Amino acid sequence: MGQNQDVLDRRAVLIDAICDAYDEPRYKPEMVDGNLVTHCNEAAYMIAHKIGYTKLDGMNADQMSDFMATSPDWQAFEMVYVQRLANQGALVFAILSSKELAQSHGHICTVRPGVVKTSGKWGFAPAVMNVGGHNFIAGGVNDAFIPKPKFYALRSTIAVG
Repeated sequence: MGQNQDVLDRRAVLIDAICDAYDEPRYKPEMVDGNLVTHCNEAAYMIAHKIGYTKLDGMNADQMSDFMATSPDWQAFEMVYVQRLANQGALVFAILSSKELAQSHGHICTVRPGVVKTSGKWGFAPAVMNVGGHNFIAGGVNDAFIPKPKFYALRSTIAVG
């Protein structure tokens, strides 16, 4: 029972962090001088901070992408595994850099506990909470990205055993 309780506790903390970021009024997209301003990076480091991880603070999505790709704190996973990780309470981000998106800035969103979604692009897609041009908490990663993103899990949050 101890290990199951640990998973439930980690998942509850993750869900609360995700909901807090989604509900944060400052993270709603806004038009400033005719430009859409989004806050995906701020939501990501708020969630990470609530989990107890502060090394993403102040980074933009491009910096986060570079950092996660090289930091021993993060482990890359294929998309097929990440819904299960999130369901066990692991902090998992989907991310692409501006270069990979061919846009002016990168994008990051959080894989949330839930059920995989059907995707016309990829067959299935992990459930995510997205803060960006459109904020949502009920869709799949296919709704947040056109190209398939990379996925990184915070090693310290991955269930062992």
